[in-house]
Amino acid sequence: MSADERELIALLNERRPAALLPQGEESGALASQAEPCSSASLAKGALAHCGHEVLFMGGSGTRPEAMLEAWFNSPGHKTALTYGSSTKAGAGIVTDDSGRLVTALTIDYWAAGDRGPDEVLAPAERSPGGETDLAPPPSHRVAASPEVSPVRPPRRA
Repeated sequence: MSADERELIALLNERRPAALLPQGEESGALASQAEPCSSASLAKGALAHCGHEVLFMGGSGTRPEAMLEAWFNSPGHKTALTYGSSTKAGAGIVTDDSGRLVTALTIDYWAAGDRGPDEVLAPAERSPGGETDLAPPPSHRVAASPEVSPVRPPRRA
């Protein structure tokens, strides 16, 4: 993992104790899932989930602090990053020649039977500046940016 990827996990670990959670272990296995997911989204030009990750799209030079801040300003993303059962995380940050950046932060948040993100997510919305998106199912995606985090509660049948 790169220095920025390691920094992203370190920053996540700085926030977890505030939620009375233990720090997560850096996972090479989860990082090896995150990087191809980031690359696929970058090639597609849109965020597309590959598993259990949160996604961010922005410009090259976007710092890990800004990515984590965007996720923590979105209730659905914050929930996904602070599941009590999470013990590991891996990051993949990729950029292209035009300056676009995509980050995937893969978390083992379903490991011990916590509620999955379908319990807490709203339909997708896009906003300018930077995008974030949360793990499957696709019908329940959330999008947010550092400037705007429009998240509505899910509809119940």
